[in-house]
Amino acid sequence: MSAQVEIYSAPGCPYCRHAKRLLREKGVPFVEHRLYIVLLWLLPIGTFREMKERSGGRDTVPL
Repeated sequence: MSAQVEIYSAPGCPYCRHAKRLLREKGVPFVEHRLYIVLLWLLPIGTFREMKERSGGRDTVPL
């Protein structure tokens, strides 16, 4: 059984696009969790809270 790759990303983030493109090029399936940014702040939605909990408090994307 292989591990499932999950990526937290934000629309318009060039680093997120690059990370997802690299995964696709390597043929690595992944599940994307989208975060939304308004005026350079991440909205405190459930996905953002989940990302922070799972990452040990990190709050940057891609993660």
